[in-house]
Amino acid sequence: MTAFPQHRATFSGKSPIGSPAKVMLAVVLVVVFFDSFSFAEKTTEKTEAKAVTAEAKRSPQLQPTEVYKRMLKSTAWLRYLVKGEGYYEGTGWVVDAEKGLLVTNKHVVGDAKEIEVYFPIEKDGRIVLQQDYYLEEVEPLVGEVIDRDTKLDLALVKVDALPKGIIALPLATESPEPGQKVFALGSQPVGSTGMWIFTTGEVRQVYRRRHALGHVARIVETQLPTNCGNSGGAVVNDRAEVVAVVEGHSTVARLVSLFVDISELRDYLDITVRLANPKTAEDYSTRATRRYDEGLYDQAVTDYTESLRLDPDQIDTLINRGWAFYQTDDNDAAIADYNEVLEKDKKCGAAYEARGVVYRYLGDQEKAIEDFTRAIRLDPNNAGLYQRRGTSYEKDGQLEKALADRNRALDRDPDNYDYVYQRGQTLRRLKRYSEALEVFKKAASLNPGSAAVCYEMGYVYMDQKKWEQAEFFFDLAIQRDDTVASFYNNRGLCRLEMKEFQEAGADFIKAIELKPKHAPYHRRLGIVFYEAGQHKIAMKYFNKAVELDPDDADNYDWRADCHEKLGDDEAAAKDRKKMRKLREE
Repeated sequence: MTAFPQHRATFSGKSPIGSPAKVMLAVVLVVVFFDSFSFAEKTTEKTEAKAVTAEAKRSPQLQPTEVYKRMLKSTAWLRYLVKGEGYYEGTGWVVDAEKGLLVTNKHVVGDAKEIEVYFPIEKDGRIVLQQDYYLEEVEPLVGEVIDRDTKLDLALVKVDALPKGIIALPLATESPEPGQKVFALGSQPVGSTGMWIFTTGEVRQVYRRRHALGHVARIVETQLPTNCGNSGGAVVNDRAEVVAVVEGHSTVARLVSLFVDISELRDYLDITVRLANPKTAEDYSTRATRRYDEGLYDQAVTDYTESLRLDPDQIDTLINRGWAFYQTDDNDAAIADYNEVLEKDKKCGAAYEARGVVYRYLGDQEKAIEDFTRAIRLDPNNAGLYQRRGTSYEKDGQLEKALADRNRALDRDPDNYDYVYQRGQTLRRLKRYSEALEVFKKAASLNPGSAAVCYEMGYVYMDQKKWEQAEFFFDLAIQRDDTVASFYNNRGLCRLEMKEFQEAGADFIKAIELKPKHAPYHRRLGIVFYEAGQHKIAMKYFNKAVELDPDDADNYDWRADCHEKLGDDEAAAKDRKKMRKLREE
């Protein structure tokens, strides 16, 4: 709010009233003062009149039943099938009837290209509330998912033709205020057996916070009750104007529902509405980049290709398409795009860098290092380039050169957590354990909650066969993140070395649960039972290890030992023969 300076008259003199001339002056001043006051009153009246006129131009306030009827004309039930999981469902609403555009949540549409769209059906003068009727009697509309944004948890869906009578909900011009009444309509929220469920509540506050997907956005917090199925629906005021989009709710507090604020929605639509019907190379390129950022690499390739058809001279778009090809594992196409860029501009460092990444992925570290070196010559202060080249040196077994590049990267960006962390890894592989621990301590200070740092510190001690210290750090890593199989595997290895067979077995079982097709975990669980003298059970896991990875000699080595313990020398000899053959190769 702008603060305007306050002006006031300052009178000087011994007395406010003196000579006749002064009296006359005082009278004039008084008249002027009261005329000014009268003018101010009239100005205020005019301002208030304008405000009333502007207010009158807005939609009139509605009764809740009228709000419900307006929302029914815009709200849709959205669903799509995920193989092996069933249908994902949610709510959407029409934001542009002419273009057939609907808004919903990103988590409602997931990665689907198309979804089913059902609008309310009126039968015998009443809205049909039974889900079975829609599934059995109504042909769903096909909605194309145009765009999705994970950070805002918003998505834009396009339907070719809306049913008769379907309208768009208008957008409010401002965020709602605490205490303001708001309404939502869910297609079929969990806990309700009917459809088109209407709820009311009040705004608690509007502020920036993390929403249900974990990203920060401007959020309208209310005590309006919503459940799964409400997601993506419009939240409107008493004029049926959209003030937010249903996003989620707190699972640790009562009646704390979280909705994406209208300001975020307006910014989102400013970018995406034109992408529903792209016309220019820029439109296609923008949509491609957004789809790339959401992990939809095939769709990104298609849009980048169309952009290049409209304007073949876009170097940035050609590089971006190369990255999209790389993500779809079409490495030849990616390299072809980078080669084309370099034919046009031999000093394009971004193309050398990108091509180097592809070569590194393909295992050709020599070519990767050459490309990263060319990029560095063009941009010698780019820390990321040294980091990339260092990784290629490390993959090529040139650890000292890798460390030198890690150091160069950190010279240019000393507080980059990833650079510090990877330098620690390189030092560990060089067996410079004391230095590695100091570096990991710095990484921990940069990212105090990092489970990966604890894991690497455990690895440092495990490499030195200091099993108890290693177990301590692996345990700490698991406390911070209990979803990583390798954490359990390494703690299990420490416990196996300390002959804590029961605890080791529990760790390997957990690792297998998290990564069931990883053969070494099965073999190590087999070793636990073997060492504990339970050879029949051990054989079960050695067999599974061989099944999952028939080219690993260690699997046959352990199974041969187990065959011998079970008295099957012929099978043992066969496994040893296979083991020797694999190791000779």
